[in-house]
Amino acid sequence: MRRLLSVLCLIAMLLTLLMPFGAWAEEGDISVAVSFSTKNPVHNQAYTASYAITGGSGQYTGIRCVAETYATGLVIASQEFELTEASGVLSLRQKTGEQVKLRFFITDSEGRNTEFLSSAVTLGRTFFEWVSFILDKYGTLFINGVLNTLLISIIGTIAGFLIGLIVAVLRTIPMPEAHQKLSLLRKILLKLLNFLLSVYIEVFRGTPMMVQAMVIYYGLAGLGLRVPVLTAALVIVSVNTGAYMAEIIRGGIISVDKGQKEAAHAIGMTHTQAMARVILPQAVRNIMPSIGNEFVVNIKDSSVLNVISVSELFFVSKSAAGTYLRYFEVFFITACIYLVLTFTVTRLLRILERKMDGKANYTICGSQSDSQSTISLKKEEIPHD
Repeated sequence: MRRLLSVLCLIAMLLTLLMPFGAWAEEGDISVAVSFSTKNPVHNQAYTASYAITGGSGQYTGIRCVAETYATGLVIASQEFELTEASGVLSLRQKTGEQVKLRFFITDSEGRNTEFLSSAVTLGRTFFEWVSFILDKYGTLFINGVLNTLLISIIGTIAGFLIGLIVAVLRTIPMPEAHQKLSLLRKILLKLLNFLLSVYIEVFRGTPMMVQAMVIYYGLAGLGLRVPVLTAALVIVSVNTGAYMAEIIRGGIISVDKGQKEAAHAIGMTHTQAMARVILPQAVRNIMPSIGNEFVVNIKDSSVLNVISVSELFFVSKSAAGTYLRYFEVFFITACIYLVLTFTVTRLLRILERKMDGKANYTICGSQSDSQSTISLKKEEIPHD
């Protein structure tokens, strides 16, 4: 019995799937078959619906059809037709919605009134037609969004690097020895400076950039300072990146062997000179992958700035998607653009890293007294990921 019921259910499901877009009469022998032309490469242009009324007496005193266009379950627009033939083609115009149904009201020669509702059908473009249409319609908008995203991420990363560099160098200033003059005052000032810088790092690393954007932009507006959104975006990304860069650079400084700093001090260099000429060049090379990672993160995280209406890539994508309610197609394009941007930046930074490694072969002076005496060396091969 169970097997029989299963087979019957399967047959019913197959019949439902194979059923053409149409409906059949609920009373008498009258039936209506509807087929839609879903090939519509241009938005808001006409499409066709073929209908055929069969059965009954074969004579009809009244045929009326209403085309109902739907979007997310709500009727957006209706269009009514008075028909004179039992079969034909209706020329309809696609509205804002994505789906359409045809409702037929039929009165035959025997005075019977019958109503039919066709199946809902999605009209409009295919996925790739929508992608092509959106790119054609909003290509300039996407380009402007990409340019703003790159502007924010590049300037934000560079400014954040400079902020982080200053903060990291200040946090690595050694405490004065007890026997040095003004050591107590200097120690107090250094501890206060370290405390303030630590607060800055913890606050901006411990809160989301979206929240920071809201607080800074609307907070300044509340104080009467109307800052342009793009300027506010650059400030927000810069100070946020600076907090992360400070710890990245500090880690790079610590990673340099202590002997390098001691050797610099041994030949009379001050802390500033040792940092500028010996420590930082090595530290920056060590942290290049992390700097590149921050750049990539800024390209993606610039999307959160849409909360203050910055016209970056995500913001313009929302505008394009909302116009035609095609969120999947629009954000598929957006995802591809982000992927191209991050992939390109990653490869360019990888090339820069290899350039910073220098040449594979180099020559050093083999004798202090004879400048013609040289020793040729070759760097060890370091595999790259």
